[in-house]
Amino acid sequence: MNEQKRKILNIILIVINVVIVVAIAIVSILLHNCFSPKGYQKIVCQYTDLSSTKDYFQWVNDYKSYENIINKYDSTSNSNEAKEKFGSEEYVTGNYLKFSKDFFNDKKLLVIHSFGYQSFNIYRGISSFKELSKSVELKITVDKDSKMGNNIEHIYIIPISKDVTVVNIKYPCTNLTRTIVGNGIPICIVIFFDVMIIGYVITRKKVFISILIKVILIALFIVIISIPCFIYINSHNSISEKPIIYLYPKEDTQISVRLGNEDSITCSYPTYTSGGWNVLAKPTGDLIDLNSGRNLYSLYYECDNSEQFSMKKDGFVVESEKLVEFLEEKLSILGLTEREAEEFIVYWLPRLQANKYNYIRFATIDEINQNMPLEFSTNPDTLIRVLMTYKPLERPIDVEEQQLSTPERMGFVAVEWGGAQIK
Repeated sequence: MNEQKRKILNIILIVINVVIVVAIAIVSILLHNCFSPKGYQKIVCQYTDLSSTKDYFQWVNDYKSYENIINKYDSTSNSNEAKEKFGSEEYVTGNYLKFSKDFFNDKKLLVIHSFGYQSFNIYRGISSFKELSKSVELKITVDKDSKMGNNIEHIYIIPISKDVTVVNIKYPCTNLTRTIVGNGIPICIVIFFDVMIIGYVITRKKVFISILIKVILIALFIVIISIPCFIYINSHNSISEKPIIYLYPKEDTQISVRLGNEDSITCSYPTYTSGGWNVLAKPTGDLIDLNSGRNLYSLYYECDNSEQFSMKKDGFVVESEKLVEFLEEKLSILGLTEREAEEFIVYWLPRLQANKYNYIRFATIDEINQNMPLEFSTNPDTLIRVLMTYKPLERPIDVEEQQLSTPERMGFVAVEWGGAQIK
């Protein structure tokens, strides 16, 4: 092969590599734009308090509240500095208000606070957003154990319908395309120089073989970085185990019970249908399933959690030997009868006693409703929902004692209990 042909081949190789890098970048940008909410406002600022880095959301129903948010972040970050640092208008609050007073006549705002890290190949933000009739579903990408880059708070201010009352947030692994771009570009550059050198010293036939090897290496790279992503997806979201529902009406009543996040249900008995459960409930707590005619005492389901349960500053740390006494006391405070508490303890005690210590926190009613809304054809006078979150510990830690309140059981009473391990 003469020198001229070698040069032509090397030019072709250079073009191929450039096309690959540019194509990956374009696809990444297009995919991200497709999944982003439309017409939103974004604020980015640095934070220093790493103890408060749990994502959360809030509703904004009026112009004054919206104005307060803008003013708050204007006072905590320098707009010109942010623009210079991040090089994009979307990162600048700049004392401007995107949504007017008239906007709130028929819409409201969903404000998502997401904490993460910002660097070349570490990204955290909304990767998927979908508004349904009365709920929104969104995914926030997570860079697991990332401790690089700047500490960043992303505030997404998203216009939505006033009818929306439920927000389902899930946390998949880092967006795969962004990972490919972040880590793939350096590898592509290395392979590019490798192939260019090979092109000078080997024959035409071997040049084509080297191109094939390059393609195989890129494919293997994609597969390798995909494996931890899939492992993380399958392990990150926790499951609400054995939530069961008791119904105690004042008289025999036909009741339909529906779960708000039907798509997250993984198991149920009786089998949950699109119309929910339809039962005849008796004051004793006995139920008759109107679909099968079977006699029941509760309704059972398990689901993937949409709420991101985590350890907080309050809760309880309980030694294995003291679990029975602890559960009997706290479940009574939370409003469970001795029979309901017994069924809870019988189910959860073996799981908890397998650990030397357990961090235990009972989710608030708002957290439970967010994770799995409950709807009744006849609304109960008293609704008691108990969801125990826990994390196994090798040694005790210091936490503030969680304050619990006791509901008054009166009228038609509906009770639910369940639990979830903190991942």
